[in-house]
Amino acid sequence: MLKTKLITDFVSQHQLADSFIASAEHYFTDYADHLYQNFLKQNQDGNGNKIPLMVAINGCQGSGKSTLVAFIKYYLSERYQLNVIDLSLDDFYLSSKQRQALSDSIHPLLKTRGVPGSHDTVLLRETLSKLAAGQACLLPRFDKASDNPVDQEQWQVSKAPADIVLLEGWCWGAMPQSEQQLKHPCNKLEQEHDGDGRWRDYVNQQLTEYYQPLYRYFDTWLMLQAPSFACVADWRWQQEQKLTQSLNQAQASSSVGLMNKAQIDQFIQHFQRLTELALSELPERCQQVFILNKEREIIASQDHSASLSQPLIFTDLDGTLLDHHSYRFDAALPLIEKFKRQNTPVIINSSKTFAEIRQLQTQLDLNEPFIVENGAAVYVPQGYFACKPNGMNAIDDFWVKRFNKPRHHWLDLLNQLKASSHYQFDHFDNMSVEQVSSCTGLTLTQAELAQQRQFGEPILWRDSDENKAHFIDQITELGGHILHGGRFIHLTGKGDKGCAMQYLVDIYQGQQKQFNFVSYALGDSGNDNDMLERADIAIQIRSPKHDFPILKRTHQFYQSQAYGPEGWQQCLTELLFSSADTANQEH
Repeated sequence: MLKTKLITDFVSQHQLADSFIASAEHYFTDYADHLYQNFLKQNQDGNGNKIPLMVAINGCQGSGKSTLVAFIKYYLSERYQLNVIDLSLDDFYLSSKQRQALSDSIHPLLKTRGVPGSHDTVLLRETLSKLAAGQACLLPRFDKASDNPVDQEQWQVSKAPADIVLLEGWCWGAMPQSEQQLKHPCNKLEQEHDGDGRWRDYVNQQLTEYYQPLYRYFDTWLMLQAPSFACVADWRWQQEQKLTQSLNQAQASSSVGLMNKAQIDQFIQHFQRLTELALSELPERCQQVFILNKEREIIASQDHSASLSQPLIFTDLDGTLLDHHSYRFDAALPLIEKFKRQNTPVIINSSKTFAEIRQLQTQLDLNEPFIVENGAAVYVPQGYFACKPNGMNAIDDFWVKRFNKPRHHWLDLLNQLKASSHYQFDHFDNMSVEQVSSCTGLTLTQAELAQQRQFGEPILWRDSDENKAHFIDQITELGGHILHGGRFIHLTGKGDKGCAMQYLVDIYQGQQKQFNFVSYALGDSGNDNDMLERADIAIQIRSPKHDFPILKRTHQFYQSQAYGPEGWQQCLTELLFSSADTANQEH
């Protein structure tokens, strides 16, 4: 049988123990066949271009990641003639000189390779981006014996396009920790050499800013789950002995990167914090988990592919994430930080302008897609997804999808109606910065950003309700659309918050097929109804200025007790992190 022959040939070539045969027969070949089927389902993008299946593999030191990756590559290449590219996070380590510079400038523990911050993440992003786009690229290699990257002239060039890309790494998939989790040392190394927490804070920051965003490149995740961190010392020592045995006497004597048993015991303490974190949190986020015993034998397998769901948080701003009166978001900030650590996107969907939202994203340290001016356009940071979404245009640093006509079109309509019908209203284009600041409560700087509109126009109505109804009828006949916000009515096109939200949900689902995405929408006014009606779960935030707008939906519909960001935080906490839904659900 072909499977059996492939297994025995691989075992013979790599001089593996017979125990590997059982693991390969019962687990690895089935998993590789599953990857092949997934590849067949998604091997083209929306333009018909061939794209690879991106596979991430996590496992602590010595768990067998490298051997598993080698087998999957061999099996898929031989059985299905696929072009499989294998990468290791270890091959992206910074040079010893670069790590010495980090040691001198930031913290002495950064001299030791291994933790986030000791890798060349710029090179890693470039490599993943090229492979995900089906391009050829150089494949970096690191020489642990010399503790430095192999000369670039010796790197291999990948054959393009790849069918499947495998990346393994001990910390790959680990999420950042909270300040409270980082507060106390987890072992003797941290206690004696990182008493003030500078090293672990830096590692955590690197994980947040440079590693976590790269996880979105991957379609599926596998974990080799060790029984506990206590096994790592023995496994890592066995790994070091194997490396030493692979070198001749001259190489071993000149190798600066090889370690003895005492050095190994010290070395692995650098990894304890994130290894224990991954062992406790990562299995539930992986499609496939192979559970190991102390002898590194697989004793159980868990397939989570049917149950993995990922929230997408779509939020209005004024009166929702931002307090109606003060525009502050303090009450929601701890939960936003938690979402960032968990890689849960918080997506702003607002009547505000591009300039306003970018400023707020900077304040919140968010780098997610966002929706401007009531669904007029969707902005996605370039590189956020592995491939540019079909139908979006590259503009500056963003991929952009526009749904509405530009602002000058609507300003022309307003001027015509104001001249012919003598309606009494003001709008941003004919108001000074000081006037906008006065009627909105924004600072002068914020008001200036609010006036930088691209697709529509906020109107401050100063006429009767009867004339307002006539005005809306006329605008509608001319192809415009009026939305009712908290302070203003908004003239815009047919695009709305709900359509833009669904467009972005579809992109997430198409780009990251490993998840079942669930959309949560939060808003406080009728301006948010289109978004609230289309979301999987709708959350109305109580307003101090008006009653809850009426929605048609009667299921998965919640209303907050508290106002603004307090209600935002309470409802999402109860729905996503509480065992029982205690929010005020409408039936």
